Amino acid sequence: MKKLKLIRLSNSEECTQGVLRDDSTGLILMLTFELPWRNNEPCVSCIPSGTYTVTKYSSPKYPDAYEITNVPNRTHILIHTGNTVDHTRGCILPGSTFGVLGNKSAVLASGSAYKKLKSFVKDEDWELEVVDFN
Repeated sequence: MKKLKLIRLSNSEECTQGVLRDDSTGLILMLTFELPWRNNEPCVSCIPSGTYTVTKYSSPKYPDAYEITNVPNRTHILIHTGNTVDHTRGCILPGSTFGVLGNKSAVLASGSAYKKLKSFVKDEDWELEVVDFN
């Protein structure tokens, strides 16, 4: 099982920004964009630091996503494409660079970053360790 590490680099009132890397090689795969930390409240907070299993996920709204499982007191936490906090209700958005869209902090080139992630993990389950940068 592949092990990836999400290292959170910053947490503001608006968003949480990080990097996702292959834990075995240290290779950075993509940037990450999440809601700010708000005590793990559903739909308004990023998830807590911890280690989770990630599985392939499909629904009518997100037919090609990954689900982060076993998040305490939370369900349906996904990794899917998007750019700003308006595109997430607690999920993790991939990107290639940080920027601004419509006066909001954003992650850009989400689609290409997501394709890179898919190519790396395939359809296999994988382990995600989320850590806060200190």
